Amino acid sequence: MEDPLARRSLRLAAPGLLAAAMLGASAADAAIYQCSGKGSTTIFSDKPCPANRKQTRIGPGGDLAGCFEIEDVAEWDGGSGRWILRIAPDGDSYQLREYFAADTPGERPAGSTPLRRATLEEIDAVALQYRLKVTGGYVLDVAGAGATGLFHTWNHDGAMQVVGLFPFANGIARRVTCP
Repeated sequence: MEDPLARRSLRLAAPGLLAAAMLGASAADAAIYQCSGKGSTTIFSDKPCPANRKQTRIGPGGDLAGCFEIEDVAEWDGGSGRWILRIAPDGDSYQLREYFAADTPGERPAGSTPLRRATLEEIDAVALQYRLKVTGGYVLDVAGAGATGLFHTWNHDGAMQVVGLFPFANGIARRVTCP
């Protein structure tokens, strides 16, 4: 006969076991998100939580921490050329630490501009303007920046990608080794 107490203990421990397994299997920069909401179950995911759920990032770094290269897409308003961004984790958010044109690495504006989680309105505006399926993002947390930042999107083949939308370059953000 099955022990109901043992089954209950396993059910209660399962979320913790799942999180531990996901953390153990993830790369150093990988993020695991704990998503919870009022009256809903807690889930663990490797993707950011929906905007109506409380999000807690578990583990070091995050999926946007590191360096990205953005090559400007001519059809999208923005600057031009190839740009490198360095993004650092900052608690449950990120900071834009530096950005520079890939062809002129000597000129490197540096700072610590905070990025905040994009609102639903900002996500919808980006989706509409660029005809993308946007699942979330982080925008510059400065007055007047609007929907300027990094966004998680789906490409036409159904794969996740990161898109950077900045005054100096708008395009696919590819992860690169930090210089």
